[in-house]
Amino acid sequence: MSTAQHTPGPLRVTAFDETSRQARVQNDHSRVKGSWDDIYVEFSGYFGSYGPHMFAMAPELLSFAKDIHNSAITLPESVRSRLHELIAKAGGFSS
Repeated sequence: MSTAQHTPGPLRVTAFDETSRQARVQNDHSRVKGSWDDIYVEFSGYFGSYGPHMFAMAPELLSFAKDIHNSAITLPESVRSRLHELIAKAGGFSS
């Protein structure tokens, strides 16, 4: 059964085995409707000290950063500016 979701959705991490320290990060693209470019996410390899879970959480962390940046919460200008820079960088708009 397919969902009505039109985004990649949550990502999950699957280890190749207990000793290799390599993993796969992917969504459940077989159950999601939409354009292949919009819904398919899968990559694998060695993630170093960051670990694959950090990469899998990146979309949720970005969404949360946007929510904070756009909220009415009073933040120091340096924090708001840094959030803006990181959001732009995650969108490929900064180096």
